[in-house]
Order: sequence, then C-alpha cells, then structure tokens
Amino acid sequence: MDGFDSVGHMLANSDLVLRAVLAILVIQSVYIWYAVIKYVLTARRVVAQCADLQQAVEVMDIAGIRTQLQRFSHLLTRAGGKSLAQAEDVAVSPHVLAQAAAQHADNSLFDDVWSEVYEELTKACPGLSTIAATAPFIGLLGTVWGILIAFSSIRSAESITFSALAPAIGEALFATMAGLFVAIPAVIANNTLSTRAQRLSRRFTQAFTGLVAEVARMGRAPAKADW
Repeated sequence: MDGFDSVGHMLANSDLVLRAVLAILVIQSVYIWYAVIKYVLTARRVVAQCADLQQAVEVMDIAGIRTQLQRFSHLLTRAGGKSLAQAEDVAVSPHVLAQAAAQHADNSLFDDVWSEVYEELTKACPGLSTIAATAPFIGLLGTVWGILIAFSSIRSAESITFSALAPAIGEALFATMAGLFVAIPAVIANNTLSTRAQRLSRRFTQAFTGLVAEVARMGRAPAKADW
C-alpha cells in the first residue's frame, strides 16, 4: 500500500506536462484492451461464418450456399464479373449461381476473400503498431521534462541534497516506466493478433474455396432437381 500511496502522492504533486503524458499513456493502454476485445469478438464471428460455410457444403442447402456466396458478391462485381447478389436470377435458377462461382473460382477471388477477412480482423493493428512505436518516446518525453523541472527547481537552492533531488528524479523516471508498460503489451498484442488473423483468414479462405469448388461441381453434375 505504501507504493500505491507514494505513486498517488507523486501524481497529485506532479507537473501538468507529466500528467498529460501519463494521461496519453492511459488512453493508449485502454486502446490496447479495446483492440484485443474487438479482435476476439470479430474472430468469433469469422469462426461462426467458417462453420456456416462448411455446414452449407455438407448438407448441400441451396439457400445456405446462396447466402454464403452472396456475402462476397461485391468482390465479383468489383472484378467486373456478374454479381451473385442478383436475387431474381438466382431465385429462378440456382444453376446460375454455380456458373458464376465456377467462372470466378480463380486465385484472385480467393486472394480478395483472404484480404477482406484479414483486414476485418486486423483493423485495430495499425493503432497497436503506432502505440508500440510512440509509447516509449512519450514516456521519455515526460522523463526529460521532469528532469529539466527538477534541475530548474534546485538551481536557486543554496544546497543540493539527494533527498531533495530523488523525488523529482523518481517522478521523471516513472514516465519512462509507464511508457514501457504500455509499449510492451502493444507489441505483444499486435504480433499475436496479426499471426492469429493470418491463420484464421487462411482457414476461412480454405472453407470458401471448398464451397466454391463444390458449387462448381454441382453445376456440372446436378445432384438435385432444383440445381
């Protein structure tokens, strides 16, 4: 408790600039938790979508397959192809859906799907990279400022003692420590989320590839009358 009391006392008597530095570091720390929570929620949704893709292939549910493919219809439209979102054509003949999938079942489509899922999972990673790069320097800025204030306050003193100088130096060094406490989790979170996002995006793309391949096969050799 003495440590917490001393930190609280130090912050209560700290300089305005040092308080601003610590406030920025607190905001950055909150953003780290926000990024982690956002990734967890997004990853759960992507995992559920991946399960839906696999389920659509297993049960050969036409409505489910149409829904999964229409999710990425904008990629086909952007590539200049026919959109799978044309519900009037698909509703009349699901075979049109199979033909469209077969026409666009190339590497570029799968790369686009991978990129879209990966970007969705890593939206917060640029912020984590920025925090990891700037937090140590923000803390260092607080330290340099605190040292300058400490030496300025003792410049007019008749005698200089370690007991008088130590609190000001400790207050200044606390900013550097706070910056490192923010930067280290930011680096770990950024690397971890990026790596896991790559794996999850690859898993999702593989499931999507299997769905498109199965739809194309069903289009060539219909197993049901409505195909």
